[in-house]
Amino acid sequence: MQRCGSGLYAVGNTYLLKIPVVGFLSSFTSDHAVLRTCCRWALSQGEAGHGVICGNLRGPEKVVFDALLAGIQPVILVLASGIPEALPGAWMEEIGRGRLLVVSPFDPKISMHTRQGLTLRDAFIIQHCASIVVGYERSEGSLSRALDCPPCDLVYLCG
Repeated sequence: MQRCGSGLYAVGNTYLLKIPVVGFLSSFTSDHAVLRTCCRWALSQGEAGHGVICGNLRGPEKVVFDALLAGIQPVILVLASGIPEALPGAWMEEIGRGRLLVVSPFDPKISMHTRQGLTLRDAFIIQHCASIVVGYERSEGSLSRALDCPPCDLVYLCG
């Protein structure tokens, strides 16, 4: 694990922070239609070779990250907690190939995500992408507030 500027912790190819990537953000939902739509979008990004920056906590985020990991495009995974010492084997394989970067603004000792951690993670994704794709947005949620004044184009996949 290395420490990049501004207290950012990273494992993997830090050069990926310099390339244009699409940000993926989503409120949680277990709606199967939303999950399918998000998965199809992620697969299309892989086929096109577009780099993506995202989280992988649950629901649409997890579906998208898992689909991206099976592709060939660059992926930046932003955690809402510290980076654990032991990462999953599939992640380590892609880190070894140079196409996955795992980053966190949190000390590795922080093992649980919090609402504040999710907000900081979403802000990091928004700051480091060329455009944003929203899988699903809950109207009263924290993601809605984070996207109130985005610095780039927004595309919504589902209501």
